[in-house]
Amino acid sequence: MGYRPALYRESPGYGGQQCVRDGNWKAIRTNLNAAPKANIAKPGALELYDLEKDPTETTNVAEQNPEVVAKLSAFLQSQHTPSPLWKIRALDTPKP
Repeated sequence: MGYRPALYRESPGYGGQQCVRDGNWKAIRTNLNAAPKANIAKPGALELYDLEKDPTETTNVAEQNPEVVAKLSAFLQSQHTPSPLWKIRALDTPKP
């Protein structure tokens, strides 16, 4: 069985989510598909968790690990493929 360097998933449901698991790191972005009339229109900032030290994801360590955030943020961006059936507004809407 081959080695998988990262596990990626996204969902337009639950307000829209995108995440990646890479080794002990888990990065997640939420609020990517908020309803047009929702009070929170902006996508959430990338959250980062060290699952070896924090398996229940209680402490966001993004500020302490900017290099990991940059790497995983770029990975998330590269993995998304727009779908006409399952749009995620924050990812599929052209930027002005």
